[in-house]
Amino acid sequence: MVGRCLFIAIVVFVTGGCGGDADDGFPTGQWLTTRPDGEVWIADFKADGLWTFAYRGKAEIQHSGLFTEHTAGKYSASDDTLTIEADYHCAAFEHTQRSRYSWMLRNRRLVLRVQHDPCRERRKYLDGVVYRSRHAHST
Repeated sequence: MVGRCLFIAIVVFVTGGCGGDADDGFPTGQWLTTRPDGEVWIADFKADGLWTFAYRGKAEIQHSGLFTEHTAGKYSASDDTLTIEADYHCAAFEHTQRSRYSWMLRNRRLVLRVQHDPCRERRKYLDGVVYRSRHAHST
């Protein structure tokens, strides 16, 4: 009996646990892109299922260099789909439905493609934008 329990404990430790995280293979961390106008966008997907989107425009670059948070919320992910569960910016415009994006990671670049998203503002900064890794990792 002790041998079987030890084997189970080792399997759980080596595989990382018994259940999936919010990201379930999705590459968590910070992802950024620089727009043609010089504005820098950053999407931060945390392993606990929280995400934020921030930007740094010309004014921020000249004065503080800090990012301005635009929105935040909750997400979940599967092998190929990112679901935005909550987003306080879009909720302010009564877009409270969950949104789905397919995701692809190639050469440390993350690309999201809209499947369903009623929030036009969020589609602007997620759909088809190529984000490069900044402290990102895949589980």
